[in-house]
Amino acid sequence: MVDRALAICDQEYLGQQLEHIRRTFKENGYPAHLIDSIIRPKLEGRTREKLPASGPRLTLPYYAGLREKVKRLGKRMGFTVWFKGNRTLRSILRNDKEKVPLDQCPGLVYEIKCECSASYIGEADNTLAHRYQEHMKSLTRCRNALNRLNGGPPNTSR
Repeated sequence: MVDRALAICDQEYLGQQLEHIRRTFKENGYPAHLIDSIIRPKLEGRTREKLPASGPRLTLPYYAGLREKVKRLGKRMGFTVWFKGNRTLRSILRNDKEKVPLDQCPGLVYEIKCECSASYIGEADNTLAHRYQEHMKSLTRCRNALNRLNGGPPNTSR
């Protein structure tokens, strides 16, 4: 919350927002020393203003040993150099995350096509299988209502 306040709030309202954060955490039972121990370093880190970089900026891939030399050269020539990590073959190919099957993911957008060439597009708050069961129950209720309306017994089979 403190990081968010520092990133979003104007300087004019930052003090009020930090006080609101302190008060909220205190009302929720957090000790004052803990709250201050979190807020203080964030504020101290922010007050250390970085000098604006003059001259052009350059972003290069990181290579051990080369970084320091290029950084010194950049300082001498008046430009700022930033380095970013390389993508490795391992980072590209490796995927340790377990994939959840699509029908078990909540929040899916789906389409149900009817025999009459109509279709229904919806979004499932739960899993697709759960939403499908809800649709089937709704169809059963609708069919039962039509049967009762026409004087027949409700259909108990699905």
